[in-house]
Amino acid sequence: MKRFKKIVIGNIVGTVALSALLFGADIAGDYLSVSKDGQGYRMPISFKKNGKVTLMGMDAGTWKESSDGKTVSISSVFDNGKSKTYTIKSQSSDMLVLKIDENEIKYHKIDKTKLLENNKQAPVIGDWTIKTANVTETFSFSLPDNLKYVKEDKSQGTTDTAEGNWYYDKQKKQLLIAIMKGGMTGESNIKTVSANKMTLLYQGKSINLVKK
Repeated sequence: MKRFKKIVIGNIVGTVALSALLFGADIAGDYLSVSKDGQGYRMPISFKKNGKVTLMGMDAGTWKESSDGKTVSISSVFDNGKSKTYTIKSQSSDMLVLKIDENEIKYHKIDKTKLLENNKQAPVIGDWTIKTANVTETFSFSLPDNLKYVKEDKSQGTTDTAEGNWYYDKQKKQLLIAIMKGGMTGESNIKTVSANKMTLLYQGKSINLVKK
């Protein structure tokens, strides 16, 4: 019985210590900001160890984590350098959730260095199109992680463009797209890919693309 109690107490202490370690851990790293609906990625953001914040590779402000690991202060050029304090609601190996007032902001953590290496060997590099009766969508993937999206709607006589970022997870055979507006933002599983055709599984639907 004593041995059992020691094991139980030891497990509880270990769990509490691990939770504290994760919650108070340094948040420095590379992330993809998650859309409000939780389905897509908007843009890459990095919390640098030197205290800088970058958005899509450009300096955007500074950050500093509190000594107790419960809050983080962020000064952004978008807020004229004004510092805002966010509560670290949760933190894991792949997700960071910050909260300010009643708003939650989610970030998906990535190994950007590894993904950029994967991009060099990705089978998706080039221009791919999705065509319907009136709409043609073109995704142009180039190195190191540049994405250009063009949507042409003949019925409306409009052409919309957007730029973003993409990453290839070689191990999971996934395509990660971060873009402010445009199709297939988020994660897609690569079902099949050849020299001129590719099928992606995106949010439960198969999407067929043809290479230009």
